[in-house]
Amino acid sequence: MPQFRREWRASLLLGGVSFAAPFLVTMAFAYWALDWSSDAAQIAGIALSTTSLAVVYAVLVETGLNQTLIGKRIMSATFVTDFGTAAARSILFIKPNFWIVVFAAVSAVLKLRTAAAFALVLRPLRQLRDRARDQAPSLPASSYSCG
Repeated sequence: MPQFRREWRASLLLGGVSFAAPFLVTMAFAYWALDWSSDAAQIAGIALSTTSLAVVYAVLVETGLNQTLIGKRIMSATFVTDFGTAAARSILFIKPNFWIVVFAAVSAVLKLRTAAAFALVLRPLRQLRDRARDQAPSLPASSYSCG
């Protein structure tokens, strides 16, 4: 958690730019240069601004960068980019109505209940883990030597 507190600005900036730049450039090009409709240009912008989380993760793990600071920044920026894609689709194409409010309310309740259920399950598991650590036999320092 301390690393997140130090690094959130860099992740938000990198993710925001990696979403906004391709989105705006593609949308502008499709609208003015290709003479597409506004909706078509927006869809093109969203389509070309998204980042494949699975591909980024696979590359970071394969190269070992997932253990480095830059790899962690890239991964968190990818989450920000994906969130930007989902938010853009929602803002640009959802027509607000009563069912959106119902959906948001039900989603919030389910999220809170899920978080509470995880907390109830994780607390005893953490206690078991801590007890196991406390009861684990420790080896004397001399047993680590080779000769």
